[in-house]
Amino acid sequence: MEESSEGSKSVDREQISAKVVEILKARQARNKSTGGVKYEKLSIAAKHCLSNNGPSRKFFQYFFGYYSDRISEKKPVAVEKKRLAQYTEETVSEHFFAKGSGLEDTLVTHGIMDPSTKKTTDPKRLLNRDETPQFIDFNTLKGNNIRKRVAGKGKSTILPKKENRECVTVDIVMDLSEFLYGAHLMLNREVLTEGIAPDEIAVFDSKIQEHQKYSTFGIVTINESGCQIGTTLLQRYHMLDQELTARGVERPVVEMMDNHDSRYDEAVMAFCAEKGIIQWSEKANTSGKLQALDQVNRKFHQEIEKATREFKLLRSAQLTTEMGHKVDTSDVSVSTTDFIRIFCSIWFSWCTITDRITAFRRVDIFQTQFGPDQIDRNNFIYTPEQTVGADAPERVEDFAASPQGVRKGSSEYYKRKFEAMQGLAIRWQEYETSPT
Repeated sequence: MEESSEGSKSVDREQISAKVVEILKARQARNKSTGGVKYEKLSIAAKHCLSNNGPSRKFFQYFFGYYSDRISEKKPVAVEKKRLAQYTEETVSEHFFAKGSGLEDTLVTHGIMDPSTKKTTDPKRLLNRDETPQFIDFNTLKGNNIRKRVAGKGKSTILPKKENRECVTVDIVMDLSEFLYGAHLMLNREVLTEGIAPDEIAVFDSKIQEHQKYSTFGIVTINESGCQIGTTLLQRYHMLDQELTARGVERPVVEMMDNHDSRYDEAVMAFCAEKGIIQWSEKANTSGKLQALDQVNRKFHQEIEKATREFKLLRSAQLTTEMGHKVDTSDVSVSTTDFIRIFCSIWFSWCTITDRITAFRRVDIFQTQFGPDQIDRNNFIYTPEQTVGADAPERVEDFAASPQGVRKGSSEYYKRKFEAMQGLAIRWQEYETSPT
């Protein structure tokens, strides 16, 4: 159980229960067929387990408590099967070190990494792009943000609320020098009118704030889906080209990204080739482990939802004053204009410089070099040959377990126990041990 607890091979209580019942049935069958010295009387708890076809809750309390230093019960992280299949050491190695196409060779080829020292020469020239979808107003009221209602005993309460499930896509770019580039919002619109833009959008005044490590450039694009397509990405690259020039960043630059279809638009590829922007994409379904922005995108959603709740509280107070009666936050609607207003209030603060440094480090990219040994391997799939230290003895009981088939305390029992201990000593001598 301890060895199978990693990633997708973990077991649940139902599987443990089935195994316990299986063991008890095997012991019961052996008792009936042999008896004598091999007879092991079942305890009252074991008999209850067999009659109930599984152990009690108290069993699991004692079980997890007794082995608390070796196993623990936790909620699993849901991962798509196609992504889980890519969570291997081979994928990580290919990502960084594949001959000619890995990140290391790509940076060396374009003069961003020294070929002899393997140190990055200019962190401004290594960028990361990612798009993340965000509902304008959906499921922002949850947990402690919903006040309890009083209802009759046994009756449920319903809270009617206004929601806006229109989805906006946010295109985010940052670089290894901790710089956050300008904002790019994609809306599901046929026409973009001036009325949709609030006064707060004036914070995007197309300047480079090098000391604060962010750009105040910004752009809003539209298309039928509200997602990234070739034409919207091309507009984004026009803005990025201006930002790189304004910062004085040497070309070419390498921009890490996923392999979305929009990257392969002919106009996009032609513009990037002309402007010295190298689009470097990781293997499909690996961005969750290997892309820096994937490590901080969750914080963006949290900050947007927090700001939306604050906006609703303020708006409900204003409406209550204007209308002369209580207006609940659940009755406050959020328009696209309101969302842009909220977005403007959090864009320059949602991701701190420390967050950006941490994001790159989590995917083993540092300002001077990269690993890979910091990548989260909790969900990795290992074959027996890949498991680090799989053959090394870790516990005495692995190799010196109590002999089976003999009476405990007999001369034969101690003879076999001694032989097992001798074997353990020989095994340990075969392994090199660190002085620490």
